[in-house]
Amino acid sequence: PFEFEAAVNFATDELIEYFVEDHNYSRFIQSSRNIFIVGERGCGKSMTLLYNSYQKQLRKAEKENKEFDYSKIGIYIPCTNVLFFKKEYELVNNDFKVSVLSEHFFVLSIAHEMVNVLSLIPNLFDTQKEEEIRSDLKYILNIDVPNGAPIFKGLVKYFQKLSNETQNEINNSDGSFSEKCVSFFSLIIPLIRIVKSIEHLNRLHFLFLIDDAHDLNSYQVKVLNSWIAYRDHTDFSFKVAVAKVRPHMYITATGSSIIEGHDFLKIDMEKPYQNKFSDFGLWAKDIVKRRLEKCWANNTGVYTFF
Repeated sequence: PFEFEAAVNFATDELIEYFVEDHNYSRFIQSSRNIFIVGERGCGKSMTLLYNSYQKQLRKAEKENKEFDYSKIGIYIPCTNVLFFKKEYELVNNDFKVSVLSEHFFVLSIAHEMVNVLSLIPNLFDTQKEEEIRSDLKYILNIDVPNGAPIFKGLVKYFQKLSNETQNEINNSDGSFSEKCVSFFSLIIPLIRIVKSIEHLNRLHFLFLIDDAHDLNSYQVKVLNSWIAYRDHTDFSFKVAVAKVRPHMYITATGSSIIEGHDFLKIDMEKPYQNKFSDFGLWAKDIVKRRLEKCWANNTGVYTFF
């Protein structure tokens, strides 16, 4: 029951069954606040983010025969995604262009995961609304989704195509870079507003679940901090998991700082571990108990087992 396995390798039902909500800070993830989750590898950061993703919460609602609440949707964004490891920016000998390219690939990863989740939601709009959204995408974002493709599935392919085009242009150019480079404020925010024009999603708050943020490059860390400094939490918030492999810098792209308690809350996943009556101790006990019950279906007590 305690064989090590990365959270991303759990099947959906398995992750839901194993995850313990009590005695931890996981409910903070469903708030509209910006949250940093900090801890050593293996302390439950990825599992907490995955558990709060749309796919897992939808399945949980189905298993409990509950209607899914579309006021919050978690978008899981792993920083192990191939876009985050692109080094094309190192071919550009200009600090400004490097920062633009770093943000571009970061934003494309977010956009790709966002529309991929939206493509999973059935019966979002009628034909008239679909044409309105296509028109908005064309006029506001200059994105032309082919008429034969469902809108959000078409956008998934579009963002993949844009990533490849940018890569090829950088590899084959003399230092210039694509005019199609995007930023969070030029792509994600307008896209959110278009999505929220859909009646079924007009109360929607996106939870951007950024996992393994310690793998971001320095430019992406700064731009993420800049987004966190954005004061309006009506439409989106960030939940950022950081392993203690190096100190996370809280400096924005403009050189200012984001402040704990003001711009974000920080959760240390391992802080309250000192004794068996602490929240961490009670949480660990419940994890062990649930795994013993699932694997062996007997009444072996936690302390008896150990």
